[in-house]
Amino acid sequence: MQINAPENFGSRRGIGLQIAGEGVGPKESGVPPGLFIYEDPDFTRGNTVPSAVNRVLLTVAGMACFSSRILGSVVKGQPILTNLDYSSPFSNHAPVKFIGYKEGGLMRFFSTDNSNSDIWNIKVDQWGSDRKLKTDIKDSEFNAIEFIEKLKFKDHGWNKDEIGYEKPHTKCGLIAQEVQELDDSLVVDYETYLGLDGLRLINIALKSSTRIITTK
Repeated sequence: MQINAPENFGSRRGIGLQIAGEGVGPKESGVPPGLFIYEDPDFTRGNTVPSAVNRVLLTVAGMACFSSRILGSVVKGQPILTNLDYSSPFSNHAPVKFIGYKEGGLMRFFSTDNSNSDIWNIKVDQWGSDRKLKTDIKDSEFNAIEFIEKLKFKDHGWNKDEIGYEKPHTKCGLIAQEVQELDDSLVVDYETYLGLDGLRLINIALKSSTRIITTK
């Protein structure tokens, strides 16, 4: 299906919209499949592939949600429009091409390296605590002091990350796997590593402090 919108009455040039059931890939020359919007210099000439133009052809007055196949799975999210590539302008630096979402408030940033496998997970809104976000609210009977006594605090260093950064030495820290054995709700799974839910841990620490104060 094809729709032509001339720039003015009687004009042969304007904006074209085409929906095709099949077409060429993104790096091939030809008409792509699906929805294709383009500037056409002459509607009377058929079987031509319009060139890319430096002009806005699509405006969305709101949020746009797309689905993309990443590592064999369909992920919903927002694409990032960029002409950067894995080797240009910086070699071996894969640009973010797609932002997807995962249950638990995680934003997933996907890049396109040679293996199409780079993924970063970022916890979003982990500090939200508004009453309207919660149900079945009642006073907590959780024994925070007893729980904290079970935690095994460690003195440790850090491995360097992908760009060579090494976090400062930690004199008092926790191991996510050990915390997970006590309460897995305190652990966040980032797929490539485990993290801790800081807000939940802070609440436990605060509750234990109030218990210590009231027993003095």
